[in-house]
Amino acid sequence: MVDTIHWKLVADLLGLADQTAYEWHHVNGGDRASYVASRLKKHSAPASPE
Repeated sequence: MVDTIHWKLVADLLGLADQTAYEWHHVNGGDRASYVASRLKKHSAPASPE
């Protein structure tokens, strides 16, 4: 699975308007909830106490 980057960060790094970066993200099948869910899945709590 390819890591995702938030559209706002893309806008800032490339000097794009926020709306342009968001539209690219949306056209490629992304939505705001999917980004948050992918980040939460990556950083979920360990299964057992340490």
